[in-house]
Amino acid sequence: MTATGAHYVRAHSAARMYDCVREAFHVARHERRPAVLGVPYDLQKLPLPGSPDYVTSSSFVPKTGRMPPDPDMLGRLVERLASAQRPVIVAGRGAVRSGAQAAIEELAEKSGALLATTLPARGLFDHNPYSIGVAGGFASEIARELFAQSDLAVAIGASLTYYTVDGGALFPQAFVAQIDEQPRGLKDGMRAAGLFVRADARAGAEAAARELARGGAIFGRTDFGAIARGFSLRGTTVADIAQFGALMREYEAQGTAEIWNVPISDQVTSPTMRRLKAKGHGVM
Repeated sequence: MTATGAHYVRAHSAARMYDCVREAFHVARHERRPAVLGVPYDLQKLPLPGSPDYVTSSSFVPKTGRMPPDPDMLGRLVERLASAQRPVIVAGRGAVRSGAQAAIEELAEKSGALLATTLPARGLFDHNPYSIGVAGGFASEIARELFAQSDLAVAIGASLTYYTVDGGALFPQAFVAQIDEQPRGLKDGMRAAGLFVRADARAGAEAAARELARGGAIFGRTDFGAIARGFSLRGTTVADIAQFGALMREYEAQGTAEIWNVPISDQVTSPTMRRLKAKGHGVM
């Protein structure tokens, strides 16, 4: 059983059955791997003794706080992000577990990076116009084109398995960096990355975004609506097409010039546009 990577729990005592069950769930949740509970057939026929004081395995998951990144390794990553022309960020299950969605989107905004996910984290950025969907064998044609052009791939909370990197062919020109609590130099027999930042996904993304801002190395997307407001003009950033009706009515009522900032990526077709294209609405 252990040859498959699973953890085997020998549940050979009725008196310790609750302990064994708790260990199996603890391993599955904390170590993120399969757990097999081995109960002899004759023991399965016996009544399970009551245990009013049973405590679930979730109570024993260590609460250690978020692991911050090493300043030196973080600095190297920020340098890469600041100089990259076509960066892409790949978020994985670790990013979902850490609640790093907003932090990663902020980092992408500041660095001008596209957003993608591993298969277990699919859908994390579907609302974002700069999302290119899933990385790996299930990547779309347009995503593959953009991955191929990328010069920097940053994996956050993603283990970069053989399938995630499509056997090493997904981003052949990119330098690969990884933010992870347990980075591995070798994954599925292949080199995982060239730069490792050991940190919690959310803490690492937030720190990288702060360092980009502190160094003035922000090559993100200009918000013309905010610039207009800085000059005492009316300015709005349009994040939803449903805003246009109200904006037009307000514009007609006041009659002065204003700026609407409508973010449209010059590098990626949004999920909404891809769906429209699939239905035959327009050629791209």
